[in-house]
Amino acid sequence: MAAFGSLRVLDAAGEVVELCVYTPREAAAHTREHVRVGPEVRWVDDDGSEHAITTDHLVAFADAGGGGHWCFDTSAPGPEYPVCCHHPEEPLFARKREGGGRVSAEAHEFADFTAWLRGEIGSSCGPRDRSRRRALQIEFLARYASSCLSSPELRFLSW
Repeated sequence: MAAFGSLRVLDAAGEVVELCVYTPREAAAHTREHVRVGPEVRWVDDDGSEHAITTDHLVAFADAGGGGHWCFDTSAPGPEYPVCCHHPEEPLFARKREGGGRVSAEAHEFADFTAWLRGEIGSSCGPRDRSRRRALQIEFLARYASSCLSSPELRFLSW
């Protein structure tokens, strides 16, 4: 991403209307400012028990709309991390600070970045645009992977 900026679908006025994948600098900023939670943030289970939570394992990489962010869940074994949609108002993919267990049993939306990208491009391109969709996927994956690996902005994150 550092080599070419970000991937965004814009309207005629230049406003983001659909896909918005962050630059490495934006990813680091969104992760710090919108995904990470302070030690005072609590989760209340269905049984009423309260837990301090952490989102230190989530790394934002794209806008999900409505204040949400698409994130890699780096608590998974890797090397491919599952993708989840993090919403600050309902942090379903947070972990308990004590014990580290997930606060919900919610399944990840996508198994990995490639599955996420296929879904996003598939929702942006019609069914007749199969060759265009495949070309976009290949070009974007190559650029995204090579630039993220060399990005100093993302080195502080835990992945």
